[in-house]
Amino acid sequence: MKIALAAFRRSFVVTTLCTTLGLAHQSSALAQGYGSPYAPPAGGVRPIDRSPRPYVPLYQPPIWEGLYLGGHLGGETVSLSANGFDADRLRGMTGGLHLGYNWQTSQLVGGFEVDGSANAAHSSQSYLGVARVEGSHDWLASLRLRVGYAAGPTLFYATGGYAATSFSYRGSVGPFSASTDMTMHGVVLGGGIEMKFSDKISARIEGLHYQYFEKTLLNIPGASVIGDGQSNSIRAGISYHFN
Repeated sequence: MKIALAAFRRSFVVTTLCTTLGLAHQSSALAQGYGSPYAPPAGGVRPIDRSPRPYVPLYQPPIWEGLYLGGHLGGETVSLSANGFDADRLRGMTGGLHLGYNWQTSQLVGGFEVDGSANAAHSSQSYLGVARVEGSHDWLASLRLRVGYAAGPTLFYATGGYAATSFSYRGSVGPFSASTDMTMHGVVLGGGIEMKFSDKISARIEGLHYQYFEKTLLNIPGASVIGDGQSNSIRAGISYHFN
């Protein structure tokens, strides 16, 4: 009986030891990733990626929104016609001030702008050495809408609206002379590129086409002179933003 009991104890100890060693080996393998869906690559333990991630802000501030004031300077060409025939061509400088306000939603920018310019475009024509006509483009003003796409600090925009302008002419024949002023109305279309160099300062370059409506310049019995015209200008400008 004692012999059988001793044999049973030895068998129990051996079985328990083998079971314990087997469980320990299995736990070690699972801890290292073998036999699991999270097993590391064949070369060893999967490295931890500690490289910095780029910061992407959740909110992009509307850098173009707000009131602005600035000045512009450029050149222009003007052509006038009377009763369908070319009457005069003027070329010169133009410069003035502009004031506007922008609204911005995401990358869409819209707003309005009013501007006024003093012009230095002149013309001079002589007829048969006796008569002489001199013309000048005096001033130009417009009220325009602007719609654009903002690519960060760069704004691409189109613009259009109402325009008014004034011309003055002086004619002489021998010792006699006369002068007249005329104001014309029309529309303006154009576009440009504007870039911000800081929160407050931006610079632009734009091209504008003006079309002036027909106007009766002279109306006497049996003779009427109806004039219209157009002008093109390219100008650069700088603006201060109050936002």
